Amino acid sequence: MQNDIILKNPYIFLGSRLKRLSDRFLTDATKIHHDMGFELFPSQAVLLAQIGDAGEISVAQLAEILGQSQPAITRNLNNLRDMGLIETITVKADSRVRMVSLTHDGQGLLAQLRGQIWPRVDGVIRDLLLEIAPDFCASLNKIEAALDDHSFDARFKTLLEKQAKLTPQDVEIIEYSDEYAGDFFKINIDWISENFVVEDIDKYVLSHPNEAILDKGGIILLARLSNGEIVGTCALMQMDDGEYEFTKLGVSRHYRGLKIGEKLINAAFGRAREMGLKSLFLLTNHQQRSSIHLYEKLGFKHSGEIMDKYGHEYERADVAMEWTAE
Repeated sequence: MQNDIILKNPYIFLGSRLKRLSDRFLTDATKIHHDMGFELFPSQAVLLAQIGDAGEISVAQLAEILGQSQPAITRNLNNLRDMGLIETITVKADSRVRMVSLTHDGQGLLAQLRGQIWPRVDGVIRDLLLEIAPDFCASLNKIEAALDDHSFDARFKTLLEKQAKLTPQDVEIIEYSDEYAGDFFKINIDWISENFVVEDIDKYVLSHPNEAILDKGGIILLARLSNGEIVGTCALMQMDDGEYEFTKLGVSRHYRGLKIGEKLINAAFGRAREMGLKSLFLLTNHQQRSSIHLYEKLGFKHSGEIMDKYGHEYERADVAMEWTAE
């Protein structure tokens, strides 16, 4: 699983991850049904249960409730009809509407499934989720409700509209103050959590920015929009030997790709020169290709010496770079 692109990008490929998980459940569920003598696929079993619960229901209603296309519903219904498990009638008032109900055999099969297989499957899944993710189903309910209220596509378009209105003049680099402690923590903890395991040093620095950075002669810079929203951070942190680490560069996920990170880095360079610093170093991970490319573009150079000296600071650090003031 080391090179699994889906695991490396859990948010971008969330749909693919859920599809992969669904396929694992459905494959095993199919095997369970077949091993116990029921030649039925899970997608057909869901239809059988929904029709049995309704008593009589239309194809359009099935599609709406189950969130599937009518052609997909119709294909499975045709299979169930061929198996003698359902029957359809055309509504007299509207010949376009077909109502579906279970046959006697369909009702019998549904009773067998509910008695012999589904309680056991339910128990296995409940045990799994109680052990690993007890709020999983509740979270799914919330996600589906949120998407019903505002679809994924609509959310994406809203984000594009929000970003399109942003100009370089809307982003101001300011000094840190305690009122922004929550922003400093959240932006960085979100970024680290997306890519790595949050380490003890991360928790300490982000929870104690004054003690860890400012009181030791370092600085924290923030990117603030004209509406007051903090959307980016970075810091210069003095080490015990007097050298300075460029660290805690983070940009809110909604504003990435707008060169806010580059603006923060250049501002940090300016402050470093004002402080009379001759160089800065940073630690990162080889997986952060776009970040490394940006660092290279702005003048950081790879350094084995820095890696040997400071690489032990973070478990995730396997790339070290240094910037030298001109």
